[in-house]
Amino acid sequence: MAYLLDTDILSALRKKQRDSELEQWFTSNRTADFYLSVVTIGEIERGISRQKSVDPPFALALADWLEELLEHYSGRILPLTISIARRWGHLSAALGNHNA
Repeated sequence: MAYLLDTDILSALRKKQRDSELEQWFTSNRTADFYLSVVTIGEIERGISRQKSVDPPFALALADWLEELLEHYSGRILPLTISIARRWGHLSAALGNHNA
């Protein structure tokens, strides 16, 4: 089974004090089954840009982390296509995600 990790999950996994259930789930699956989206990369990059003026050392740490993610998930970063965006729109409406 394949899993698409979003920004919230990656951020939670980055913490030193991880949620035990998340840790168990993450470690019980194969690394090759985890994927990222280009949207997640953009969200992390946005966070880095926002932190540059507020907390430069943290922005640098995030930038280093992003580079590690790009290397670790090389070949497993999924593009956003029109088909995917349309499917997201249908699923978001069906699930009642009013924040999306």
